[in-house]
Amino acid sequence: MISRQTTLDFLVVRAILGILLGVLLVALPAPAATKAADATLTIRLISTAGRITYRDRAPQGPSKGDVISAPSALRNAVKQFGRPKGALVGQDFEVIPLASASTGTLRAKVYLPGGTLRVRGRWSSRTNAETVQVVGGTGRYANARGTSYVRDLSGKRSLNVYHLRIP
Repeated sequence: MISRQTTLDFLVVRAILGILLGVLLVALPAPAATKAADATLTIRLISTAGRITYRDRAPQGPSKGDVISAPSALRNAVKQFGRPKGALVGQDFEVIPLASASTGTLRAKVYLPGGTLRVRGRWSSRTNAETVQVVGGTGRYANARGTSYVRDLSGKRSLNVYHLRIP
């Protein structure tokens, strides 16, 4: 027969082990808790297109297979990157292979302080605003995902707004 004292000792040891186990579980982070929440970032830039290159393939004039490409200088639309509004902060280079006379697929690499962004999406000459996907990046923007909204301003200028999630 088990004495009352032995039962009490057993319960005390069990309680102590339970407390120690609880402390260990709290001290060891759960896998889901170790992953920090994705950072969000909005970047606003004024893009000024450089020399636009148009490679015309047969048939003559805008048609499937033609390629438009251009570099752009990027300036702050607002104070960001530790630099004032209007400061030159990067550049991009875009390539648009045409699928028809007025549509294509835009691919761009955006060079910014701390890294790059890769952008890809549908393009149309019929609109003065486009939203395309940010599909990756390097450096500070590694594995970035989000959208890039581009709205034509005047001349060769546009407002580029990047809404990013960075893991």
